[in-house]
Amino acid sequence: MNRSLVILTVLLSASLVMAAPGLDIRKPPVVSGSNPYTGPLVDTFSTQGQWFVEPNTGAEFPLPHEFYDNHDPNYGGGWNSTNAITGKVVSVFAPGGNIVAFSIMATITDDTPALSDWANGSNRHGETLDANDQYYCTLYEPVLTAEFAIRGLGMLPPSFPDPYQDRQPYIIATNADLGAWYCWTPGYADPNDPSGGYYVPAWRFDDIPHGESRSRELTFMVDGAGIDPNDTRYGVIYDSYYYSTDVFSNRTTSLKISRWIDMLAADPGTAYPTPPQLSSDVSVFFVPEPATLAMLALGAGALLRRRRSR
Repeated sequence: MNRSLVILTVLLSASLVMAAPGLDIRKPPVVSGSNPYTGPLVDTFSTQGQWFVEPNTGAEFPLPHEFYDNHDPNYGGGWNSTNAITGKVVSVFAPGGNIVAFSIMATITDDTPALSDWANGSNRHGETLDANDQYYCTLYEPVLTAEFAIRGLGMLPPSFPDPYQDRQPYIIATNADLGAWYCWTPGYADPNDPSGGYYVPAWRFDDIPHGESRSRELTFMVDGAGIDPNDTRYGVIYDSYYYSTDVFSNRTTSLKISRWIDMLAADPGTAYPTPPQLSSDVSVFFVPEPATLAMLALGAGALLRRRRSR
């Protein structure tokens, strides 16, 4: 075999061994809906992916890829299946009966590669993703967003027309690092469409090499009188606390932050939960391997391009 071909084969193999699955969420391959202005003013068409803001500095930055916890086998999951992204309640504070605070241990596992085909993605802004390639890489600079929570009572939209969804009492993130963008570009969208903002709480995680996991405790409080037993979230939180059930999910049917404010719900461990909105209550975004390794990963992705039934 040609020596250069041997070297290339070894390098490609190495990139696969040390990498993680994810889909490109830039435009293209993401396709806009009827209103294409789905980003902040710095990137009105969201061409660079999902946008975030640093609260202390106001610096904005995008993450171009999204990581999922699809089911294995047969539904585009990796070896850790729907446990690639997990959230388990580790503390509950309910002095008067209603839940007024709780914490969740979030864990992200790089379980590359997806072992089969996956379903296409969409969101409430009309964006769609029909991806034929998956990209392999360490999860660099991963960020987890919590679509079931808010950043604070002072960081809410003035009203909740579609695609917003109000959900009270609010679950407020108390140790989030970042704000994530949701909804349309102010001043560019159709006058009948609401403007967006960095409303969704998000947390940074350390880089995640292939086959490894990273965990972080996320803390929350609840406004008003708290979550009472008649609220479906009450049972979800206590079931997770007592039985370690997973309350985080993010299937490929959910593109970027597909809905906010979302319902906190148990991950049933099924391929694509029904109703569809239960397919995601969190999202994970990341940066692919830099420079040469990124190019090698893209080359490997091209070699491993899969054909999906239509």
